[in-house]
Amino acid sequence: MKTTNDKTLIALTLFVPTQHSHDVAETLRTLTHTEPAIISKPQLKVDKVIAYLDPATDIDAIKTALKGLFPFSYRVQSFLLEESEWRDKWKDHFHPFKLTKRIKIIPSWHKPKKRSRSITIILDPGYAFVTGLHE
Repeated sequence: MKTTNDKTLIALTLFVPTQHSHDVAETLRTLTHTEPAIISKPQLKVDKVIAYLDPATDIDAIKTALKGLFPFSYRVQSFLLEESEWRDKWKDHFHPFKLTKRIKIIPSWHKPKKRSRSITIILDPGYAFVTGLHE
């Protein structure tokens, strides 16, 4: 059995229809007093809303509250992460992408190609709109 300590978190991920991701994130923010992240996958029309929570959090109560508030279909995953896993885990969700034919957005932990004809913007994601993924 896995024990928890002050360096353990619960990773709560909801896969929701894109048009509802901001409402779900706001509800999670209210229920958990955390700052959820939204990972958009526009081509899939499904977003991931992720919150990292204290291990004492009652996940079942959150699921019940969400079920009562959001009647649409969504999927929930939750699991424990040790500090060594979660400290940089959020970086897994941000990859280089082309904003236009000539402009590429790259997080600083990725190395830009030396011989690229693209204009490279190195942008580290943060809270709110610092991902380069919003219109």
